Amino acid sequence: MNEFLLVLGWIGLYAPMALGAVGSIIGCAVAGQAAIGAMLDTDSGYGRYVGVSTMPSSQVIYGIVVMFTLNRPVTPEVAPGLFSIGVLAGLASMPVS
Repeated sequence: MNEFLLVLGWIGLYAPMALGAVGSIIGCAVAGQAAIGAMLDTDSGYGRYVGVSTMPSSQVIYGIVVMFTLNRPVTPEVAPGLFSIGVLAGLASMPVS
């Protein structure tokens, strides 16, 4: 049972970064597609669209900050808390579209 708790703790430790990266991938893909569609209708100002399409990549940075905040030795006593906080913070950084 302790090994299972330790695995859950390690998952919770790295989940914010991993789920934030997944959310960033989805967000950058959607924003990139919207930028390409907007570029088809305009004759200038393409730099704005490229900058706006990379805005969702900030989710990875937030996930790294949460991961470093949760960084501590994983023991069976703290593993459930690490898992719940890490996974919920990771899910919060994923887009809801």
